[in-house]
Amino acid sequence: MTLSFVCEQVVHGYSAGHRELAASVQLPTDAQRAMLVLSDIAGSASVLVSGGYVTAYPVPGGRYYALAKTWPALELPRPGAVWTHTVLVSNEAIASMPSLRPILGLLKRPTIGRIGDYQQSISFTPRDDPLPPEPVWLTNVIESLYNHPRNPIWQAWDATADDETWLVGLWGQQWRSLRMTFAFCSAAGAPRLVAGRPFDLHLVPTGSGSQWRRIPEFLEASSRSSSAAWVQPVVSQIESSSRSEQFRRMADTLDPDRGLMAAVAPVIDLLDRDTRDWPTLGRYLSGASSVQLVPLTREVFGGGQVAARFGATDDEANCLTTLVDQGIQLHVTPAEVNFEARLRRVLNLHPISATGFALAGLKGHGPFSRIALEASAKLVPEDSILEIAVSNPNRLRGAIEAFGSRLERIDLWRGQPAIAQVLIDTVLTDGEGDIAIRVAAAASIALEDEVAWSRLFGELGSRFVLATAELASQADSVLLPPAAWKAIVYERHAVLAEVDRAGSNPEFLRQFARNLDPREDSLHRLGLHVWQPLADDPVWPTSPDLWTPVFLVILGLLESQDSISASLVKAGFASVYWAAAIENLPSDMTSVLTSVLPTLGFRQDWDICGRLRRAVLNQVKSSRWTIQSVSPLFSVGTVAEWDGSIQWVKPKRLREELRRVLHSTVR
Repeated sequence: MTLSFVCEQVVHGYSAGHRELAASVQLPTDAQRAMLVLSDIAGSASVLVSGGYVTAYPVPGGRYYALAKTWPALELPRPGAVWTHTVLVSNEAIASMPSLRPILGLLKRPTIGRIGDYQQSISFTPRDDPLPPEPVWLTNVIESLYNHPRNPIWQAWDATADDETWLVGLWGQQWRSLRMTFAFCSAAGAPRLVAGRPFDLHLVPTGSGSQWRRIPEFLEASSRSSSAAWVQPVVSQIESSSRSEQFRRMADTLDPDRGLMAAVAPVIDLLDRDTRDWPTLGRYLSGASSVQLVPLTREVFGGGQVAARFGATDDEANCLTTLVDQGIQLHVTPAEVNFEARLRRVLNLHPISATGFALAGLKGHGPFSRIALEASAKLVPEDSILEIAVSNPNRLRGAIEAFGSRLERIDLWRGQPAIAQVLIDTVLTDGEGDIAIRVAAAASIALEDEVAWSRLFGELGSRFVLATAELASQADSVLLPPAAWKAIVYERHAVLAEVDRAGSNPEFLRQFARNLDPREDSLHRLGLHVWQPLADDPVWPTSPDLWTPVFLVILGLLESQDSISASLVKAGFASVYWAAAIENLPSDMTSVLTSVLPTLGFRQDWDICGRLRRAVLNQVKSSRWTIQSVSPLFSVGTVAEWDGSIQWVKPKRLREELRRVLHSTVR
């Protein structure tokens, strides 16, 4: 749809002095005063050429922007008299006009007999004609203008109508708030000011450079060819009114700060391409003035409606990865760009991207990295977990916390000695958290390196030993390094005190029972209450594991004065007895067991079951156990076997009492 616009106009000229001659609108007094000065000759008469020159500035009061052209009035009697035609463009029109260059076509040189023509508003439909060839000063002026936002810029050049077209295009390329503060003149003989502020850009007559160089704060545009990468996007946006319109929509929230152009113009240029270069976009938007660019950053990286109009394709995963890499520098929060929900949607559609996000999360810092690592950790393939975990030793703690139990699997570390060693070294240097210790324990078990295990034990102490035992208890056919149990039994008896804290976990205790020698003094100093949960566990008696019942029986027999000892023996007695009866006890268990059992005589010591019965009855005979505490054991074996063992008990009174209980228990 073609848009029409209405502008106001004012004419100034000579009539008993320079004054306003006609206007289509009544302006406030301060606006009239400013226009009266700026419509007069810009310095000396040397700036006047027959084609005139252009002046553009915001009108005080904030309602209009003025674009004016001044011509010499040679037909008037006063030397240096001028005609100035000013078109006033409203803020609303500036915001919606696709190009401002057509306004130049509205500027007409007044004549004495046609002043009344300028008392009506102008209604027009813009037509964006092609630009003339690019002037040689353009790129140098652009680079100086936006690299030095606090300084007025001047360029020695005798401007023509073509130069004026590019000047208006330069102004029109800017975002709305900058347009409404930007001021320029195409032929200035002296510094021009509006509301006490110097114009941003002055083109000055050739040969007047020496006087301009003496003016403080005014900078001459660089004479060197511009090499800044962001300058060409600015030129492209001047050349293309459609791209300028896209630019303005994206940048309408920005402050009127010329210094932002170096970041903003390339962003719009990059968004105008079919393929997005998200890392480069992030670098431009994370510059020194990035705080002011936050609204634009939210729009670009937040997947907003405005950003969606740029290009037909959009690589969401690359966009989110850039946020992980540069989120802190971009000065936006995950919530402001809906980061977590978008990331989970990408991971759901493309689980293979989890590895990349996990790596990016480990490399970065801040909330984007944390969310990326947490969201992707569970989806990373098994064969990539170790590579990611040790990719950045400085961030290993974060990897361990993110992957958690996935790194505690012993089989994950098998066949990966180099990676396991990296993790162990890192944990020894930096990681003493519970999860880190468990991961180090898993790696050390898989590594089967006693030296590494001893180093970890020496640095991390009892928590590491317990973690090692607990992980081993959760895996089948895991043999801990001999150094582990040597440390428990012979080097650090204090480690066993930790067992008391873990007593609610029978599987954990059973792992200790499998690996400890029940005859070791350190076990007995703990007290038998530590092992009661294992005796009460209903699961282990159905297991083919025989060492646990052997462990309990021996421990109970050796601690015969302890009130719990009978219950430990009772828990393991049946399994041991029947295994011995069918000669199913392994030789190593038989050797340990028989070392604590009473003898029956040289010829009969092969009878393990008889020796077990004799050991139980000896506890009663010595008054360490009550008859009632052992009566449940009478159902193990036969009445005849027990009766044969009881006949050796003295005194007779105790022997008779045992027989009575035996026959009343086993019917």
